[in-house]
Amino acid sequence: MKTSHQLTSIEQADNLTDILMKILQIQLKSMSEEKIFLPMGVTFNQDGQKQSSVATWCQGMLFGHSQLESVWQHAWNKMQVSDATQMQPLQKDLSHCLYMFSTFADIPLAVKQAENRGNDQLLNILPKIFLSFPQTLKIYVGLSGRLVDYLPNQFETFEQK
Repeated sequence: MKTSHQLTSIEQADNLTDILMKILQIQLKSMSEEKIFLPMGVTFNQDGQKQSSVATWCQGMLFGHSQLESVWQHAWNKMQVSDATQMQPLQKDLSHCLYMFSTFADIPLAVKQAENRGNDQLLNILPKIFLSFPQTLKIYVGLSGRLVDYLPNQFETFEQK
């Protein structure tokens, strides 16, 4: 029995897999060349009536991060054993990245939390903070690059023949 949104053939599945693998290869190449950008069309919109595309992107990014958290935590723990001196700055960088992504993922909540802490200017300075978003992405990708050596069975060693 088929339901909606299912692939209809092996050929369709193969074509989809081929497209996804090509996109992955392009993304990995961009990351290795430190060409890290938000996807086209993902922007910050300060209008409180409409959710910014960056909010949707950040929600997806944070969802992906949470799905792999145990894997990255294992790598983090292994790195801590072999390179403990680097951990404090890396922890600070990771906290900064996740804080920024969380802020832009739910701007109304971030503004409310900031106001509860006595900061009533967050909404006004978000456009300026957003200017540092590309640098934050580079830091986040750089962190993953540092941790990747501590993960078993790396997918990046995959070569399509």
